[in-house]
Amino acid sequence: MRRISTLFMLTWVLIAAALAQLTWVGNTRLYMTGYGQLPSRLGMMEPWQTLTITTQTAPIAPGQRVVAVVTTDNWRTAREYDFSFDFNTGGNTQWYCVLGPFPAGTYVQFYIRAQGSGGEVLYDNNASSNYSVWVRYAPPVKETPILQWFQTDYRTIMQRLPEVVMAGYGALYLPSPVKSGGGGFSTGYNPFDPFDLGDRLQKGTVRTQYGSTQELMELIQLAHRFGIEVYCDLVTNHADNRASTPIDRYPAFIPEDFHIRSTADPTNNEVDFNNAPPFGFGTLNYDVVGLADYAHEDGNNTRTGAFNLPSYAQFNAYGKPTFVRHPNNPYYYPNGTPVAEDIRQLLKRWAWFLTTV
Repeated sequence: MRRISTLFMLTWVLIAAALAQLTWVGNTRLYMTGYGQLPSRLGMMEPWQTLTITTQTAPIAPGQRVVAVVTTDNWRTAREYDFSFDFNTGGNTQWYCVLGPFPAGTYVQFYIRAQGSGGEVLYDNNASSNYSVWVRYAPPVKETPILQWFQTDYRTIMQRLPEVVMAGYGALYLPSPVKSGGGGFSTGYNPFDPFDLGDRLQKGTVRTQYGSTQELMELIQLAHRFGIEVYCDLVTNHADNRASTPIDRYPAFIPEDFHIRSTADPTNNEVDFNNAPPFGFGTLNYDVVGLADYAHEDGNNTRTGAFNLPSYAQFNAYGKPTFVRHPNNPYYYPNGTPVAEDIRQLLKRWAWFLTTV
């Protein structure tokens, strides 16, 4: 009888252990603390905000541990943050963790690791793409009228800044400052080299239509002395016209960064912008008036054939060509060290460059 009782108890312990074994982690959500939900990847936060993460495990059982494995330097290093118990819901346990705040310009990536009482380990890495947020650069909020000042060179604007102040403006809105396909004749909206603001001989000119890099910097410095903020347009949708710049002639870009069919056929459809819906496939993925369209999405939605990358490039986990874009220009990087990037990371670094350098 005692033997039967012992066997019964052992069986019950084994069943209880099996029932308590961690079987699932998921339903992960990201929130700007106190402000609302963020997308699972590439959401934007302010430097003073914190990030609240919630996730769930199943079944409800004691002895579980949940951590966020977090990196702010693209996985060169990582740190673990423990989740705290939140509440039980249905057959799941909800957990929460608060991260940050982080400095402006930080790219925060993380995945979830859950461990059961029996040592079993499960992961939630957002379908292998990880979770992420950007901590953006943003000036303090200032309520002021903004003067949109296009078709004027930088020197003329500098000479007339006292008039801007006397008129009551607190900010300037300038056109895109980059070297574009038309060189000195371009208004800046068909970009050729986003990092050339008028300081190197490209497209037949050193200066842009508006002036040199040095003059732009002097304009910004002088405006700040007057208490005037300076904003400019950023063109992040497309590059130059295909008839003006071949798809394989952009500094720091390769054809596979754009919407093309294949390496052997680097062409693309032209969107019918008179009839295309706002968020239709053609609107998001085709060229407009011949301007080479950046492929911002994971993978490349217009690809129909093979992509044969150059030897210095490789695909990252998101199906994007990745390589060191400016190996000889550490000045272009936040920490002064060139790193491999896909086109989306390049465009974000360019925004950092324009707002901080």
